[in-house]
Amino acid sequence: MKNIAPEELKSVLSKVIPSVYPYWVMLSNGTFIVLETEKARNRSDLRDWINELLSEFERYKLTVFAFIEDIVHIGGIGWIVTNRYGAYTFVHSSEFNETEPSELAISVKGCLNFFRDCSEKEIVHIEVPLK
Repeated sequence: MKNIAPEELKSVLSKVIPSVYPYWVMLSNGTFIVLETEKARNRSDLRDWINELLSEFERYKLTVFAFIEDIVHIGGIGWIVTNRYGAYTFVHSSEFNETEPSELAISVKGCLNFFRDCSEKEIVHIEVPLK
């Protein structure tokens, strides 16, 4: 996901995350996590809490192919791959050589990016509403 600028990714995510979820975090490989408002609002250590979540997600790496993800097509830009962990990963269309990759290829790429984000823990943006 390093081939898409964080500003472009933030722009895409701002459009797909419903406004009723004002707290979310974006990671360098396209993963974003929508945070529960009440829990996020009451955390003074939001960055540390997010890193703890990522470490917890990383422990489940071996079960990645034991479930089927949903794939949401984002018109001409890419796809969002969901998973049972409550995290989502944006996969940009430029990450593939072919114009119409298979759902399996998109799913695998999304999973790989998700687990890379869990291990690297490179937070590029935390969305927190103005108080």
